[in-house]
Amino acid sequence: MPEFPRKDFRLHVGWRTIKTAVSAMLVNYFLPRPRVVSLWEGFKGSFKEDSKV
Repeated sequence: MPEFPRKDFRLHVGWRTIKTAVSAMLVNYFLPRPRVVSLWEGFKGSFKEDSKV
């Protein structure tokens, strides 16, 4: 693995943190908890009765 200067490493970590936070906020905005639960309940019904899901 190549050695990066400390400045580049901090810049990479900063941008990766920002992208992760923005992604999490978008997921939480478009898939709020009640919507996810209702989707999951409908999805669970598509499995066989002996399924562990």
